Amino acid sequence: MKTRQFIFGWNCRGIDQNRRSDQVFQRMEKNMKKRFKQGLSGLLMLLLITGLVPVGVMAEQTSESNVAPVKQEVAVPDNNGAVAVSGANENDVSENQPILATPDEVSEAATSGDSQETIAVQELQTSATDPNYIYYDTAGGVYVYKYTGTGGDVTIPTTLGGKKVVGIAGYSFQVTTCTSVVIPEGVTYIDAHGFDNCTSLKTITIPESMKTIGDYAFKNCQSLTAIRIPKDLINLGNHVFEGCLSLARIEVAAENLKFSSIEGLLYNKAGDKLLACPGGVATVTTPTSVTTIAPYAFATCTNLANVVLNDGVITIDDYAFSDCTNLMKINIPEGVTRIGTYAFSNCNNLMAIITPKSAINIGTYAFYDCDNLISVTFGEGVTRIPEYAFQNCSSLSTVKLPESLTGIEDYAFKGCTSLSAIAIPNNVTTIASNAFAGCGLATITIPTSVVTIGIGAFSGCTSLTTVNLVEGLTTIDDSAFYNCKNLRTISIPKTVIRIGNSAFFGCASIATMSIPDGVAVIDNNAFGNCASLTGISIPQSVQSIGSGVFDGCLSLKSITVSADNPMYSSVNGMLFNNNGANLVRCPEGATSFVIPAGVTSIGNAAFYQCANLASINIPEGVTGIGYSAFSECTHLVKVIIPETVTAMGPYVFGYSGNPTIYGSAGSYAQTYADMYGYIFVSYGYFKVSSFTTDKPSGQYVDTDIYLTAAGIGGTAPYQYKFYYRLGTEEKVIRDYLATETATFKPAAPGIYTLFVDIKDKNGNIVSRNISDYTVFSNPTISSFITDKPSGQGTNTDITLTAVGVGGVAPYTYKFYYRIGTTNTFIQDFSELNTAIFKPQAVGTYTLYVEMKDANEKAVTSSIGNYIIVKPVAPVNLKTSEISNNSVAIAWDGVTGASSYNVYKNGVRVNADPITGTNFKVEGLTAKTEYTFTVKSLVNTIESDASTALKVKTMGDPVNLNVGTVTGAPGKNVIVKVDVSNNSSISAARFIVGFDNSKLEYIATNPGTLAQGGTIVTNLAGNQVTIGYINQKMITEAGTFLELEFKIKDGMADQNLPITLTSLELTDLTGVELIPVISNGEIKISGIIIGDINGDGAISAFDALMALQIATGKIVPTTTQKTAADIDGNGMISAFESLRILQFATGKTTIL
Repeated sequence: MKTRQFIFGWNCRGIDQNRRSDQVFQRMEKNMKKRFKQGLSGLLMLLLITGLVPVGVMAEQTSESNVAPVKQEVAVPDNNGAVAVSGANENDVSENQPILATPDEVSEAATSGDSQETIAVQELQTSATDPNYIYYDTAGGVYVYKYTGTGGDVTIPTTLGGKKVVGIAGYSFQVTTCTSVVIPEGVTYIDAHGFDNCTSLKTITIPESMKTIGDYAFKNCQSLTAIRIPKDLINLGNHVFEGCLSLARIEVAAENLKFSSIEGLLYNKAGDKLLACPGGVATVTTPTSVTTIAPYAFATCTNLANVVLNDGVITIDDYAFSDCTNLMKINIPEGVTRIGTYAFSNCNNLMAIITPKSAINIGTYAFYDCDNLISVTFGEGVTRIPEYAFQNCSSLSTVKLPESLTGIEDYAFKGCTSLSAIAIPNNVTTIASNAFAGCGLATITIPTSVVTIGIGAFSGCTSLTTVNLVEGLTTIDDSAFYNCKNLRTISIPKTVIRIGNSAFFGCASIATMSIPDGVAVIDNNAFGNCASLTGISIPQSVQSIGSGVFDGCLSLKSITVSADNPMYSSVNGMLFNNNGANLVRCPEGATSFVIPAGVTSIGNAAFYQCANLASINIPEGVTGIGYSAFSECTHLVKVIIPETVTAMGPYVFGYSGNPTIYGSAGSYAQTYADMYGYIFVSYGYFKVSSFTTDKPSGQYVDTDIYLTAAGIGGTAPYQYKFYYRLGTEEKVIRDYLATETATFKPAAPGIYTLFVDIKDKNGNIVSRNISDYTVFSNPTISSFITDKPSGQGTNTDITLTAVGVGGVAPYTYKFYYRIGTTNTFIQDFSELNTAIFKPQAVGTYTLYVEMKDANEKAVTSSIGNYIIVKPVAPVNLKTSEISNNSVAIAWDGVTGASSYNVYKNGVRVNADPITGTNFKVEGLTAKTEYTFTVKSLVNTIESDASTALKVKTMGDPVNLNVGTVTGAPGKNVIVKVDVSNNSSISAARFIVGFDNSKLEYIATNPGTLAQGGTIVTNLAGNQVTIGYINQKMITEAGTFLELEFKIKDGMADQNLPITLTSLELTDLTGVELIPVISNGEIKISGIIIGDINGDGAISAFDALMALQIATGKIVPTTTQKTAADIDGNGMISAFESLRILQFATGKTTIL
């Protein structure tokens, strides 16, 4: 019988709609989920825009769909280019195998340019000789399409319909009664799911001809205990043995070039990659050769309880141990660098994990859904906890994070309900979206390194009570602490710039919140439903406050705004825009509801959910009321709306019952009431007809300003209440009285708004204000100083400086002084606040400044007891130079002094006054003591003399000459140091410098002048320090010292300098003498060839020495060897001895 059908074969192309491959199904499922999530996100966004869904819900739903993520198969080639089982098969069947298709589909593939091989299949046929098989034919042979027999022991025939059986199609043997199957030789292919769900199958014989076994080929063969991989198999699909819970061994033919078996587990041929573990194995110890645990290697091994990995393992690949539901213990050895995606997901009995410091790469979902995982310790080196890594690990209570960690990614610990505490290391910069959402944390401290707390990072942490945030944090992102309903304590650091949408939404236990100066943005619903919040302060820095920020804050009684905030203000605990014209929000917990005069608009939802509001009087001047302004004010019964209101939004009183609207007949208020069905009550037109001051704006503090008001309409008599607002402060000038006037006496400068409320007999109140009434402080002189203290000399320039404040700028200044009873001008009125006072007489002065502001309001200040005296004497006299006939002295300058005089032994030595602070006195006698003083001058007035300075001049110059001497290498020389003039030396100290690479210092000996004195020397490298002292003085010329040096051997002709430095000379009285030095040198005379004994002549004795050197009888010095080497070849022979002898005896004149 022949049947026309479509078959779904290897790649889900073919002929039976009910037998599509799992891979295609998974792809379809994933796309459906993606489209569902996109649709859901769109719906949520629409609801968010209409205000029906809180931002926090959107933040969570757009990040995940609460559906366990689809596990992706991953194919990873091994060293042989193969793709192993469970995603690590050398040749992925689903991608590389031919596609079975109808002839029409083959033609379609050819025209579309599809490069994948397509095999045409013919119609399904049932075997005439064996009706248990339905098959289809291809050019290459017959494929079993379906086995229809009763099961038991099954042997597949070698031929069907007279053609050789070469393959087994997918789902062909979905027969639960088959107990054994023999596949004949010649079959090369088993399609995906070929024996899927053969639950009774215990044995199967696979022929050596088999080349390919497709994905899930033996899935859920629960009774299968062993299987053998034949020698020709080269392609093994993914999940081939999934659900084979009794499978104890996988054997591999020794001749197979792709695979091998070690202790019943499947490996690649090299044995360094573990590909698959049989599902019946409970304990595994990997051999030392293994470096990689392949993708899915242990996946769904539900009998597996204990695994010991060898120290050489480097990679634990994706899904390697996923769904090992009984795995309780596994070691991760040092050396593992990668733990793949889903590597241990759904290992429900795994209780503890320690990752080594080498494991720096951990994949997403690595420990996802490990329900009983209690403890996790990370080794140093891990820098990030990846997305979803520990999501839904509901028993996880202990986590030790490494100091190397820098990021905790999206959903990393979401749903870890047992995690009550965690220490976040100081290098972490990122806590990403939903990282700890739904955790059991009680307290959390965020380190200074964290810049942003991500969207929903701690949302739903209902046990969280305390959060410690520190400086460094700049952003608290959307829904960061959403619905942390037990959070009581949190301090926002001053580095935070933005508080995101719904950041603290639903934190119902927070009673107080301090927003630091630095926060610029508070986004929508940021504090929504913080039901316990009683008060909040908005700092200067806030520039934007979103909608619904305080919605649901039922206990909030006051909103306070810094007076310096440029965008917002507050009055009576209500939030306004910067100039107070727009009422933005009344706190829901308020008990007093007085809208101040000056308001022109009431914003959207301004009084939303103000449950205590029973009646409200909207003041005259308000022109617009925004939508939902009084919605859900459930106790509101009376609203008075003035004629000035000309616009009202929809739902102004939505869900507020049916308040009665009071207003003027024909007003917009009546139109609105009629439009929306509210009761309207018309009352007589009542308003403030006038409100004035007797003095214009621009008065000074403490001035009496008279306020006068008048009312019209309503029901007389009236009562008047006057008050003012300065910044955020509102204060009553006079409470309700029948008198229509009041006195306003401002105590502080500023820009005031003056108000009057007029109440008629029936209790109706109307208001009016006078805005921008400026009051100046009285002008004062905040400082009046001199640049020099009292006690200056006459004719000194003294700068006077005054600084005015208050009043109205600009200011003008007049300076003058009084001595005795006479006032004298220094400088008349000008805008200059400085003047120069130059006193001409000694006495006690009083200095004055008078200042006027722009309104001519004047004020005076003075400096008394300013004394002018003689100049101060100079101090700190010292010498800067002393010679035998001069002394240079210096001193500290005197403030105010114009010049100085110098005195020697009481006699002035300078012809003209000295303008500097130093002077050289010349023409002195050597070795003589002098006394010097200095006096300062202010013009011609001279100070007292300074403290005296005694100085003794130096002795006359002493000329010292270092001699020049000639010497030969290896010889000692004497260098003389002579004194060439009469002197009085009794002590000397100096340094002799020489080239110690060519000269050797021997000694310093006294010359004829130094006999009887003491000489001390100290040699250090190329310098020798020499000290000399004697009880008598040198008084004549001659040789002072003799310096002895030895010229080192082998020196060529040259001149070597001998220098004297740092010379100090004194006489018996301690007076210093001036040295004049002339340095010398040692001249080295060259070696005489043939003069071996160095006596300057060439003799027979030199010839004998040459012969002794040549025969080794003596060892020559360097100089002797050079003198003996006649021919210059570096060697001494008898020839040299003969030549020297001939020269010495006159036989030759040339050496």
